[in-house]
Amino acid sequence: DNSFGDENSASNDVKDGWVDGIGEARLDEDNLSAYFRMSEGADEDSIWRTDGFADLSKYHHTARLYGLAESTVLEPTTSSVDEGEAGKVKLLYDLVFNEACDPDRASGLLLEVKRGGSLDVGVLHSSSNEARKRCSIEMWYHLPTSRGVTEEIILMRRSFTSTGDDLSKLCLAHEKESFLWELALVPGGVLEFRTSGGSVVKSSKSSGSQEKDGSSSDGEKNKGLVSWERDGGIGGWNHVCLILSSRGQASFTDCSVSILMKGVKVASSMVSMKLPGVEDEALSDMSFINECMNRTALMFGLNPTKGFRFTEVRVWSCERNEDDLKMMMHECLREAETKKKFKVKIRNRRAAPKGGTGMLAPPKHAETRKGLLFPPALGGVKQTASGGDATKSPSTDFEFKSSFAADFGNKAESKDDALSPSPVRAAGQEKALFGAFGDDPLELDPKIDQPNKNSGALFGDTNAFAGPPYDDTTGSSGEELVNVNTSYSETPDMEITIDISVALSKQVRGSAAAALVRGPPATRHFGGNRGGLTKNKSSDRNVARKYGVGSIAICGAQKTVIYTHDESPQGKTYPIGASGAIISDEMDNDGSEYLCCFIAKDKRMVVFELLSKTVVVELQMTTKLNFWRYLPPQVHGHTLVFMLITPVGGFHWMPLDDSPRPRQVWKRGKDLQGKKIIAYEEGGHNGMKGADARSSAALLLASTATSGAPVEAWCLSVGGDSRVLKISDDILGAAFCRPSAIGADALPFSPMLVTATKTGETDDILIQVDQMISDFTTGAIAIGDTLTCVQLDQERVLGIDYPEPSMAMGTSPAVLCLCIENIIVVLVRKKGFIVAHEYSEGNLSVIGQNRVESYIIDGAIREGEVSGEIEVVLMLMHSENHKDGHIAVINFSRPGGLM
Repeated sequence: DNSFGDENSASNDVKDGWVDGIGEARLDEDNLSAYFRMSEGADEDSIWRTDGFADLSKYHHTARLYGLAESTVLEPTTSSVDEGEAGKVKLLYDLVFNEACDPDRASGLLLEVKRGGSLDVGVLHSSSNEARKRCSIEMWYHLPTSRGVTEEIILMRRSFTSTGDDLSKLCLAHEKESFLWELALVPGGVLEFRTSGGSVVKSSKSSGSQEKDGSSSDGEKNKGLVSWERDGGIGGWNHVCLILSSRGQASFTDCSVSILMKGVKVASSMVSMKLPGVEDEALSDMSFINECMNRTALMFGLNPTKGFRFTEVRVWSCERNEDDLKMMMHECLREAETKKKFKVKIRNRRAAPKGGTGMLAPPKHAETRKGLLFPPALGGVKQTASGGDATKSPSTDFEFKSSFAADFGNKAESKDDALSPSPVRAAGQEKALFGAFGDDPLELDPKIDQPNKNSGALFGDTNAFAGPPYDDTTGSSGEELVNVNTSYSETPDMEITIDISVALSKQVRGSAAAALVRGPPATRHFGGNRGGLTKNKSSDRNVARKYGVGSIAICGAQKTVIYTHDESPQGKTYPIGASGAIISDEMDNDGSEYLCCFIAKDKRMVVFELLSKTVVVELQMTTKLNFWRYLPPQVHGHTLVFMLITPVGGFHWMPLDDSPRPRQVWKRGKDLQGKKIIAYEEGGHNGMKGADARSSAALLLASTATSGAPVEAWCLSVGGDSRVLKISDDILGAAFCRPSAIGADALPFSPMLVTATKTGETDDILIQVDQMISDFTTGAIAIGDTLTCVQLDQERVLGIDYPEPSMAMGTSPAVLCLCIENIIVVLVRKKGFIVAHEYSEGNLSVIGQNRVESYIIDGAIREGEVSGEIEVVLMLMHSENHKDGHIAVINFSRPGGLM
């Protein structure tokens, strides 16, 4: 019977029944052994109940459904995975079981595994097949409420059988006589991995007591417990990845196993595999094992309960790491694309000389638009890096040393020697572009001063998505904007209006809308608060009002999409595949914008200037990046600045500087080691002008997790001795502010600190403004007097808690504080509540309130269209579809102006 899992003999070299090359590819994407999206649901003529499901990998297996065929259906996915696009990307469907299974009845999805086939990986292989000793199996599955799961569900299982046996018997949940291993969900919400050798590995040590929302009974989140659907149909989606590796083991039957839930490892252990009914002595004979393993099967979703569904099944002949899983578990793989693909190699047209790196060339001065910012002046010599002393100067070089695939995430490292300064050598000597440490120098293309003549070819049509044209007067697709004025003003002359756009999914593709709601990795949607800095002066009013609200970049393997809510079209697509990206403001009157991208495949960070379509500079990475964001030019010499936070500390990266190596501005220290960065901003001013101007303080919110755990607030001195001051170990939100009377004379100043904290054991919120004190000589910082405080009146939102969407940065902090000069706007996210305050003469007064009736994903503040007005820009979760959202713009104005 060749109906299951036939290897594609036209594309694979088969020798003696074994498929060559399995597990030997350098890149994970080339080690994909099977991939199912259940796309047959989009074809009305498909008879998938009998013909099965097609594997999208190059091996073209077939997965067949056993049992419950009549009550099992395919539905468009409700998960957060890219749902695809008709004609371009295979649509994603969920396999949904609408009937509970009798334990004595076969049910589930089965893949036959031939010995030596592409799926025969992970366990029971000899050293002659070393590359086959690893595998990763991942899937998305949805659970109904915990009340609906009374029997265990077998999420994955591998069993063996004899030729001619009825394969459907393997899909009986209680059939244990021939199973090798299985991953089961037990009713308490714990995953259990079991082997034929009697090994058991549990995802959690919890007794199984669990609330409806997937948290443990003591209220703390347990990463080893599954998520259940909550009342109202919210939640319930889970991602699991099982990793098996028998490499380096003394026996054929020994294996290491790891269980990862939503990209986080929750359990790992050594286990033993045995063939049931076979004596231990026989297991030392590999020829006997090969005979026993001649016909096995891989199964999914055995003994499903009513309402159980799963999708996006992937089998890899390699060990996937946590960062790769987190980066790609919501994205479709390239094999899902139905159109012909072209790989765009972003390189200089001139090949690098032998032994060089072929790195990208930045534009020449003469060929780059000159405005507020200028490109770097780079020499045409081969450039190497040198070492130095980390204690002498905040102008520190660094070199990143790990692969890009592991760059995102907040697992801090404890090594303090990862970074050290690399002073620029004297004229005529080799000059360090980026610091490299150790004995191996970092070499750049000797022709790096040549412009990239082919750069224009990198950027094609910049219209992001097919769909109705954007209309400035009606919104994105001809529908009128929702224009409401339900706000409450505390002052009779204050006018507050709010415009809520049509849904994001009507402006861009549904998958792009879901990615926008989820947000970019390791940064906030709109970047973060900027209210503690000096005012960014511009001669162009239209440019000046853009400051404060960053565009959002969402990335895929083949393209990057930049979403700007008030441009037409809102989304623009660039053919740049990246793991993540952040984008600057428009930096001059010509509209120059700089896109900073991670390119994981090449293990580098690249900055593009989008208007002139040129590559500015690139940086090789070798350590984790915990957080990054664009910072306004005032923080460092009035030039382009990207903030990079690593396990060592914070770095300003100025890509347009003459020596564009990141410069360390503060050290992380032991107090912040291992903390997840939730938000970051800088404020204050050192009193210097021009290229010597600097911010003086940083505000960092950190936690042990991005959701649920208490949030800490820390202040740090910038550019000095890295003094660290803990403000609070449990804060709702915080921000810097700079009232208009401060900093106007260009003298040194420290920002004021705005905090939102709980009062007592109630849900009341106290908004407090404190004076910060800085010693600009020593770098010492302290919190001075409390200038004013006010309790937030939440009577209008009592009892309201909107559901939270799934976001890359989690749901912390609970409160966002947005500041611009004398105005402080507080956003209570889960209540959709906005309160605007004005700070004047040491008092804080409420000038307006608004309830937006939705969860607030993120917010930012800026000047309004009319001088003296302010705008608060919000991203809101859609009330019915939690993978969709809206943009809301709230305008505050009054006679005489607010600023």
